[in-house]
Amino acid sequence: MQLPPAHHATWSALLHGRAALEPTFLAARLFIVRSRLELAEAGDSPEVLRKLVTGLREVYRLNATSPNARLDVATLFR
Repeated sequence: MQLPPAHHATWSALLHGRAALEPTFLAARLFIVRSRLELAEAGDSPEVLRKLVTGLREVYRLNATSPNARLDVATLFR
């Protein structure tokens, strides 16, 4: 599974709820919900967004063998 770099716009779109995907991978869903709360509290701080995007990408990288993680990545980055 090839993951785009953290600066790819789709990662931040997913965290902001602008991506056309609701992840099937449970760990990513939980991470995204927590991240959206943190972003709201931080006022969309670029530093916080960068940290969260890197964390979300890492969730997918560490779970590259999961079928649901693979499905999410394939759908997001077609």
